[in-house]
Amino acid sequence: MLHSAVSLDQTCRQKTQWEAKTTGKRATKLQEQLDSLRGEISSFTRVFETLAETESKKLDRDGYDATIPYEFDHLPYLDDVDETELRRMENASLAYVAAVSNAKERQDVESLAMAAKARGYLHSLAFKY
Repeated sequence: MLHSAVSLDQTCRQKTQWEAKTTGKRATKLQEQLDSLRGEISSFTRVFETLAETESKKLDRDGYDATIPYEFDHLPYLDDVDETELRRMENASLAYVAAVSNAKERQDVESLAMAAKARGYLHSLAFKY
């Protein structure tokens, strides 16, 4: 009985030592990974800061100041679109809105397919320009 108690005590001690050693190794490995990630983050931060500094000071070939926001005309040139095409796009837009409303109301596959078809047609007209 005394022998089995000593053996059990020794086994528990060995298990505890093994767990402590394993936990220590895991902690060390996690700390190394954390340090590595911190280094990578620091490097990326420096790169982005450097890029931001050089971009804000840089002028392009035409003398454009990169610090001033670029303004552009996002509307297509409507002069190139004739009245027939405009009416076609307006009708396609109205048909798409109606199809979506119908699909929301009915919530079936057929009405969803009709809405998708209407959207595709509207896109085909809109992306010509």
